[in-house]
Amino acid sequence: MSINDVVQGFTYFLAMLFALTFHESAHAYTSHLLGDDSAKSMGRLSLNPAVHIDLVGTIVLPLVCSIFGAPFIGWAKPVPYDERNFKHPVRGAMLTAAAGPAANLLLGFVSMLFIGLNARYHWGIFNEGSFLAPVTKLAAALVYMNGVLAFLNLIPLPPLDGATILRAFVSRGFWERYESVIGPYGFFIFMFLAFSGGLAWISPLTMYYIRVLEVFTGFLLHSF
Repeated sequence: MSINDVVQGFTYFLAMLFALTFHESAHAYTSHLLGDDSAKSMGRLSLNPAVHIDLVGTIVLPLVCSIFGAPFIGWAKPVPYDERNFKHPVRGAMLTAAAGPAANLLLGFVSMLFIGLNARYHWGIFNEGSFLAPVTKLAAALVYMNGVLAFLNLIPLPPLDGATILRAFVSRGFWERYESVIGPYGFFIFMFLAFSGGLAWISPLTMYYIRVLEVFTGFLLHSF
């Protein structure tokens, strides 16, 4: 393994850390806006990565994946919320869950916009050879990692956000059966899919998302 591989792996690790932090903060902030302060009372309404870190899911596993070139798998500490504090519990839980992936897609867009602005206006301090060149590489990693994290979390598999979103669109009876059958094994199903190639479609989908961002940001930059 070359030094370039180590640097690239660490860059993607940082991108995942930022993406997870933004994701969990969005959950906490949305829950707060909807009337529940469970996350705020535990200090989770913050963009400080330290308050969201799970030792295994945020540090150990992603670093191992980056060193050995395995698919990036990671998670942060779940943000707590009490849906009984929401005016509309099911809808509030759905919006809180959806805020995480939405925040990642937004951060991916902002990162791509930075890349586009750098290319258009030739900000030399961020170009190859400059001491700030790693910022551009980190931005590119942020676009990819935020896309991956958003699409992974939209899978309707407990405990992922997609399951909570699904709950808002199905009958109560269906959800109770689904949760009782799938819920206890959701994490193990996810890990099996991750390491057996069952999530291989995430990367092509993310690349399509990146292409859409490139076209959209290119249109924006040429319109102003």
